[in-house]
Amino acid sequence: MTRSYRGWLILLMCLATMSGCAAPLNRAAVEPGLIMDDPEIDPAELLDQLVKAHNAERTEAELSSIALDKKLCAAAQRQAEDMAAQNKMDHQGSDGSNLPDRVKDAGYSYKRCGENIAWGQKSVEQVVEVWMKSPPHKKNILGEFTQMGAARAFSKDGTPYWCVVFATPLRK
Repeated sequence: MTRSYRGWLILLMCLATMSGCAAPLNRAAVEPGLIMDDPEIDPAELLDQLVKAHNAERTEAELSSIALDKKLCAAAQRQAEDMAAQNKMDHQGSDGSNLPDRVKDAGYSYKRCGENIAWGQKSVEQVVEVWMKSPPHKKNILGEFTQMGAARAFSKDGTPYWCVVFATPLRK
């Protein structure tokens, strides 16, 4: 088993047991050689750090906390992996999908959704700082959302690609 697939399996096991936010394994979507893990940080810890960082910004703005959702994590993981495989930061997937497509494909029904993407930042602190300095990204972090999903994937050259999906579920 290659490092990328072994790392991906470890990621899924950690996420499933610690956060309940794992996407189904789809090896066809993982390009051979794509690095999915980082030995420096546990994947579940990374998700926890992302949620805490977003909630710290929301608390400072006197907004309610945002909760992690496993379906939104699946949508975020799909986009982070796709961007890393393509070495391209884009809200449109290489398959032509957009954010609403990916959220619906993950089985999430929403009233509103938003997405923040980034590449190159080495830590949660760095990526959230970049987003908070960008008015459209800051608007998502401080937006009228109640749930989020997050992911990070690495390209072949080790560049991190980040994706956070925000949403408010549709209540029936």
